[in-house]
Amino acid sequence: MKVYARQRHIPTSARKLRRVINLIRGKKVLDAYAILRSTPFAATTVVLAKLTEAVASAHQQQGLAPQDLFVCEVCADDGSTQKRFHPRAQGRVNMRQKRTCHISLAVSKQLA
Repeated sequence: MKVYARQRHIPTSARKLRRVINLIRGKKVLDAYAILRSTPFAATTVVLAKLTEAVASAHQQQGLAPQDLFVCEVCADDGSTQKRFHPRAQGRVNMRQKRTCHISLAVSKQLA
């Protein structure tokens, strides 16, 4: 049975988050922890927090130990985009898009 951890409206783009989650997809949880601790991207803090949350939920709900778990599913989807305006010369404006994303991470005892 899969145990999920989700977070919505993370203030980073999905593209930046995907380069981190692609490193841990299909790995054992202990290996994923090691990979995330040594990866220099800022998005690793969000992914590490969700992985910790999913492992804690699996331990509490089903009594599974972290060494028995795999990262079976992980995905990052685009969230809403906040549109902000940046003043430019001669009364003009440029639009700046602040992108957000959603992450969904699942751990299970078997990699299937």
